[in-house]
Amino acid sequence: MTYQLNARGVGSDFTIALPGSKSETNRLLIIEALSDKRVEILNPSEAQDSQIMVDLIQSKESILNVGDAGTVMRFLAAYFTLIPGERILTGSARMLQRPIGPLVDALRSLGGTISYLGEEGFPPIKIKGGALQGGELLLEGKQSSQFASALILIASSLPGDLTLRIPKDQVSGSYIDFTLRILKKLGIEIIRNVEGVRILSGDYQENKWVIEGDYSAASYWYEWLCFLPNHVQIKLPGLYPNSYQPDGRVVEIFKRLGIDTVYDEVGVIISKNPDFNLPEDILHFDCIETPDLAQTIAVACAGLGISVQISGLSTLRIKETDRIHALEIELRRLGLNPVAGPNEILIPKGALKNPLEPIQTYGDHRMVMAFTPLVSILGELSIFDPLQVKKSYPGFWDQAQNFCKIRSL
Repeated sequence: MTYQLNARGVGSDFTIALPGSKSETNRLLIIEALSDKRVEILNPSEAQDSQIMVDLIQSKESILNVGDAGTVMRFLAAYFTLIPGERILTGSARMLQRPIGPLVDALRSLGGTISYLGEEGFPPIKIKGGALQGGELLLEGKQSSQFASALILIASSLPGDLTLRIPKDQVSGSYIDFTLRILKKLGIEIIRNVEGVRILSGDYQENKWVIEGDYSAASYWYEWLCFLPNHVQIKLPGLYPNSYQPDGRVVEIFKRLGIDTVYDEVGVIISKNPDFNLPEDILHFDCIETPDLAQTIAVACAGLGISVQISGLSTLRIKETDRIHALEIELRRLGLNPVAGPNEILIPKGALKNPLEPIQTYGDHRMVMAFTPLVSILGELSIFDPLQVKKSYPGFWDQAQNFCKIRSL
């Protein structure tokens, strides 16, 4: 399927109802299950990934398919190693190419019984659950932070404390902090030092947890505002200062691109800074702590005609697609000449052109949403496989109609 988009004239004030945070919801779903629902989730994400998590936690089947939901695969691998029973975790063809070896090794060292049913170090895996103990683990800094978060989420339920030694070069360490802050708020005792963290055994306190709006989802409206007239402002309810979400840094990132953020009692109002001037020199962004914002930043700068170098992208190679490669290909089709490395991408400024063929999105929801706002610059744009957005933001296209006309081809 392809969507044909055409820019439309816009008014001045818009309110966008953001989904609940997917990252927060998926963590709370594991906690909810481990707490026997003493922790109640309010405003959960409607993302497909979160629904998969709900369905598989409740499933009585022995073979559980996560599709392409990486967080679900990692979190459930740890969860089901703790829960008695025998299960197979599998996924899409792409998921079977995404490594899980470091997490399996960690769970085995804690007493877990896990075997590979295909290539060593990759799903599908067979789990015989129910025999985990606490202990001490050293995490490798270059591996996914989701491995550490998966272990942290089950730590307080282990018979014995869990100590994680976390190196300083841990990628996306902000997501580990995110997970730890949630546990601490729910009454789990955590002891931190320069070498790592110790999570003590204990029960979650009874709590009604309200999921925040998703800052990752908000980033696409920040980007879109960059391409709209100066008089436009967008209200985003459900976002709050001092958020636990690492992608809350979108506020400071887009301030550098001319977008101001004001908090009120219900969320934020974003508007263009009338005094902002496009920088002449190249901008540098390090996305080591915010990898999900990399595509949004890249396309925003491309659309604004700003030269940018984005680094800290090592984990993007093993997401739903190789996101660095996908960015490089599609930006070239838009007339730019990006240069990609293993961990970064350099995008020189240049004039955008409308490609003759639809923007390819590589089965990646974030490619869809990052490239869509360019319609407000180009006037028209075609997007292939647009319904990938259901993975994280099912309502995206309903809200995009504020700024463009949409026709299915």
